[in-house]
Amino acid sequence: MKTLNYQNVAVITGAGRGLGESISKELADSGYHVAITDIDLERAKKLSHRINKDGGSSIAIRLDVTDKSGFESALKLVAERFGGVGVLVNNAARTSTTPIFDISPDEFLDVSSTNLLSVFLGSQVFGSYFKDNNYGRIINISSLAGQNGGSATGAHYAASKGGSLL
Repeated sequence: MKTLNYQNVAVITGAGRGLGESISKELADSGYHVAITDIDLERAKKLSHRINKDGGSSIAIRLDVTDKSGFESALKLVAERFGGVGVLVNNAARTSTTPIFDISPDEFLDVSSTNLLSVFLGSQVFGSYFKDNNYGRIINISSLAGQNGGSATGAHYAASKGGSLL
């Protein structure tokens, strides 16, 4: 299925549940073709099925947001399916409320990669594509924890969400 108005094609990361699910539904209800990306492909497929059943237009894609090649593959797949892409919503996030003195280096890197590296990689891959096409919108979903600190959400979550405000 191709569309001439690729500006109404959106890719949403972490879209299989929560805020990403709501964003996907709202965009589909507003006439966007949506690519529901999530590390859990089955969850993404279930949402895509519901959107398509309700008259929307969507596809499900497994995406590990910590992998640049995953973003490149997702972009290629969506552009082939819908004729282009006009919007990227960097929504994927990982939350952990581990007390600061108990956060392991691996946990810190895992949360930071999902919440911050993903924004960088997605923006880099899609931003280059948008530049080449003279159109594109990137929406980065952050958190008040990025401004207020991580007393309730975990220091690593707060630090990574503060970085995603860029």
